[in-house]
Amino acid sequence: MSNVKRVFVEKKPEFAVAAKELGHEIRHYLGITDVTGVRVLIRYDVENISDETFEKACQGVFAEPPVDILYKETFNMSDADHSFSVEYLPGQFDQRADSAEQCVRFIKEDETPVIHTATTYVIEGTISEEEFAETEERLNVLNHIKNRYGKTLEDVNRALEEKKARLDILSDYDLYLERLKKELRDAEETLQQAAERLTTLRKKAAKELTAKISSHLLDLNFLEVKFEMVFQKFSEFTLSGIDDVEFMIELLTRLSAYGHGAAPSFETIHTTPFLRHAALSFAASISSSNIEFTSHIAPELPDLMGDPTLLKEVLINLLKNAFEAIDPEHKDNISGSIHLKAFMRCGKLHITISDSGCGITPEQIDHIFNPFVSFKKGGSGIGLAIVKRIVNSHMGTLDLTSNIGCGTTFSVILPVKKYGTDKPTYETSDMSHNINPGSCNPIIRCN
Repeated sequence: MSNVKRVFVEKKPEFAVAAKELGHEIRHYLGITDVTGVRVLIRYDVENISDETFEKACQGVFAEPPVDILYKETFNMSDADHSFSVEYLPGQFDQRADSAEQCVRFIKEDETPVIHTATTYVIEGTISEEEFAETEERLNVLNHIKNRYGKTLEDVNRALEEKKARLDILSDYDLYLERLKKELRDAEETLQQAAERLTTLRKKAAKELTAKISSHLLDLNFLEVKFEMVFQKFSEFTLSGIDDVEFMIELLTRLSAYGHGAAPSFETIHTTPFLRHAALSFAASISSSNIEFTSHIAPELPDLMGDPTLLKEVLINLLKNAFEAIDPEHKDNISGSIHLKAFMRCGKLHITISDSGCGITPEQIDHIFNPFVSFKKGGSGIGLAIVKRIVNSHMGTLDLTSNIGCGTTFSVILPVKKYGTDKPTYETSDMSHNINPGSCNPIIRCN
């Protein structure tokens, strides 16, 4: 798997907006009018992955088939065209390559891909070698400016014109200096007049302010007593917001580590308050919509041994999917219902999340847990794959039941701690059979 595989990805003509804008800038700002077109291709050099993983990545990571054209090893161009590539400098962070490596790891977790990217430009038209060399030099400079400062060639030219205009203003230095001196004299006179008026007003206002301040102090004492409860509630809300922000930071850190194969960090979780907090957070997040959210969490549920951050991510993903199944475009004017329920059955914790959405077809269910497969507009296809992976890492199972036009129910089934011990229990009742929880696949039903 150590050989280097190379692909080039180019936007289809109807989507090649950046290439068209670059051609316009070369003709109008560099003055090379013989350039008839520009092509922009992203080059990926990939190593340390298998052929099977490489083929999957070509269709799901490096390119999007509806809008991209993918070439392997080389691409077609006419003999009259000129091309060159711009690579990242040693030590410079390559965001595109880093994202591609993380996505490929989702396809095959036991592989550690190494990916480098570059941008290849193809200049079309009958231009001389001197004009091509000038274009290449300018584009290299432009690429450096764009990567470091986010500026386009048009931005650079506009900045130069503005600087030239400022220099023209300063060319007549004597006139500028004389005007500045006059403005300074006028300002001194104005300041003197203001100082005199201020002295008069200060004497007049001192007496009035003394009386008004005494009155306002009484008002403030009244307001302090009246709004003491409001201030207390606001403080509680602020502390809750800080907790949520800290959770989000921890979640992002843990998900990054989890994407690289890191194991969950197990600890004792007090199940009932943990689930109630998650339910309240979700209810607050959809308070502006017309969707009704209800929850029924059994009191005094047994403790769990698990990673609270990852398990909260499971709940967030499933609740978010339920919301988007009812209101996929977040219009906040669509009615529906979501219900969360937690209870014990056969010695295990059952968490069910039901929605009244459109339901899932049998064809979609066959692929719904695969990475990068999504049937939602704008979906990444990673959420349910992460949910499945987290539940399996906690030796649990998934149960999916769906009715087209009526809704979907996801059930997360997890082992709990035995009474008086820190070890989770995996015994089952007569209603089930012994299984290996670590290798469980989701249980799927479609009606």
